[in-house]
Amino acid sequence: MSRFLLVLLVLGGLGCGTGGSSPDSGDEGAHDARHDEPDASTQAEDGEVDPATLPVIEITAEELSRSFQTDPERAAEEYKGRRLRLSGEIDSIPQVRSIYLTGWQDRDTSAQFAVAGYVRVEGTFPEPMPAWMATIHPTRKVVVEGICEGEPRAGFGPVVSQPRLVELGPGPAVEIESTALAAAFVTDAGQAETTYKGKWVSITGAVVDERDGDEYLAGATTEDGESIPVRCLATAFETVIGPEPITQGDVLVLHGACSGLTGKGDAVLVERAVVVSRKRADTVKGPSSD
Repeated sequence: MSRFLLVLLVLGGLGCGTGGSSPDSGDEGAHDARHDEPDASTQAEDGEVDPATLPVIEITAEELSRSFQTDPERAAEEYKGRRLRLSGEIDSIPQVRSIYLTGWQDRDTSAQFAVAGYVRVEGTFPEPMPAWMATIHPTRKVVVEGICEGEPRAGFGPVVSQPRLVELGPGPAVEIESTALAAAFVTDAGQAETTYKGKWVSITGAVVDERDGDEYLAGATTEDGESIPVRCLATAFETVIGPEPITQGDVLVLHGACSGLTGKGDAVLVERAVVVSRKRADTVKGPSSD
């Protein structure tokens, strides 16, 4: 009798031990939860990482560039392949759909490494290009999200790819016609420098000349009959208008930094100019013949 009871107890114990695997068991949820944990071997396909699955790291462009300059190995371990929410100021727009954000500059570093003080944001932004790319300019604040690719070449700063625009700061505070800007310098150069020099401006004007890749917009005439145009130095004339060349008579709207009169005093200089829009010369209505 005692042996029979012992067999029953053993069989009952085995049944309890295997009950967790039964579909009717109350432990099923715990079992499934373990399988719901991310499996690193199945998170990526063909080496591509879905940015939406990565937690966001908030960091400034200055902080990111400094980390890669001071301790690149540690920075790569901490940020490479991670999704960043990157905030900073635009320094330049060297290519279509590519921007540089101002980073950390080591003043003790030789000039040849100055480019390391930038963060390059590159790739295809999902937003329609003219919706915001046409309105950016150096010093404008911006927040973007993207994947940190690390530092592909020593001294060239970290790269952030797969970008998405999150926030865009205020644009130029001054909007002015090129003729009015030039007239201000012709009338009172000292006052015009106080008002406009060093400011980011939005300028509208007709192209009157093109020399050495610079566009000259309609300006003003001095009392001596000398023409003072607005000379625009381009960094990204192709950003919005495409590859079709700019021609005389085209009316441009561009953003740039007013640098005042040139050394010779023969033009008002606008540097780091970015075209916002263009009206072709053949579509611009001239004065009525009536």
